[in-house]
Amino acid sequence: MNNKQTHWIGSLPNDWLMKSLRSVVYFINDKNDKMQYTNVLSLLKDVGVVPYEEKGNQGNKSKEDLTNYKIAYKNTIVANSMNLKIGSVGLSKYDGCVSPVYYVMGIRKTNDINFVNYLFQTREFQKYLGSLGKGILEIREKIDIDELKTAVIPLPPLPTQVAIANFLDDKCGKIDALIENEEKIILELKEYKMCAIGEIIKRVKAQNIRLKYLLKEQLQYGANESGIDFDENLPRYIRITDIQDEVLTDENKQSLAMEKATEYLLDDGDILFARSGATVGKAFRYRKEYGLSAFAGYLIRARLKNNLLSVYVSNFTKSSLYKGFINENLIQATIQNLGANKYGNMIIPLPCENDMQKINKEAEKQCIQVDQLIAIKQQKIVELKEYKKSLIYEVVTGKREIV
Repeated sequence: MNNKQTHWIGSLPNDWLMKSLRSVVYFINDKNDKMQYTNVLSLLKDVGVVPYEEKGNQGNKSKEDLTNYKIAYKNTIVANSMNLKIGSVGLSKYDGCVSPVYYVMGIRKTNDINFVNYLFQTREFQKYLGSLGKGILEIREKIDIDELKTAVIPLPPLPTQVAIANFLDDKCGKIDALIENEEKIILELKEYKMCAIGEIIKRVKAQNIRLKYLLKEQLQYGANESGIDFDENLPRYIRITDIQDEVLTDENKQSLAMEKATEYLLDDGDILFARSGATVGKAFRYRKEYGLSAFAGYLIRARLKNNLLSVYVSNFTKSSLYKGFINENLIQATIQNLGANKYGNMIIPLPCENDMQKINKEAEKQCIQVDQLIAIKQQKIVELKEYKKSLIYEVVTGKREIV
């Protein structure tokens, strides 16, 4: 075994061995050609195996799509060959079917599936697996099954494997409970902010007006194009997944070729609305500080008549009034989809300019206060997740004794 295979492991306790993955697990390639299963399973980074509908897409695949799928059984490890290096792997709690690009692994005798699954959760092992990948995009490098089989893992005796898995189940369960509590508080803070801004808006006298009458030009759908690797000399390509908590994330940025982006370039103050799927209703106000940008097809652009209206409508989208509009329309819809017509006819309470300025100022103050509290909680979650990953690595490589 060369240093490249084992450097991520470091030194091991005397009774531990280093073995190839193929000697510890076997790969299952059972086909779903007889439609044994119609429930589709998928993978979420750092979450694991989930039913397809929980991934944020509505409904399962049509039955015609499933005959080429693989069967994934309960208590097997499922891994996305394209995204293994970023944590798309987990232990399945379900029987179901998965995409052909997924690998399904069962455990050989004298080994523990839970211990091996924890190994797959470590960043160090994922990084090592990434060195085996082949692909154009760094985040989507397919790891060939024959390469994966040669991957080397640390392996203690079976009783130690079981003890480590039980220890991590307990410790990680407690960490996850703390993370869940922090996430609950964040949701409560966001709900409070929505209600507070809603009350600020409702306090003043206003006339109801439809959004389309506040626009400089008609609502516009985004580009139906595929993005390319991010290039600072090209427009950034904003997709629904880039919008998180009313800001743009810097993760996995993409660009759009200028000739394709021209019709979809954003102006300072443009507001984007998500129109489809689990993110429907998500809103984002673009600022020129983000740099030259275009927007993708599952977003709708609203260009307001002036900056005062832009800020006010943006604040409206942060309120309980806007949430009520989204919920009411989704209840009436057969699928989660709000098009330009629905958004254009959205009723907005419009006060006089003086009151609008006061509302914007109060809403900004409220957002700053609450967002600071949210940021503290989010940092706590980051620290807990970091501790969890470090703990797993130290234990499954024998660096830390379990007690």
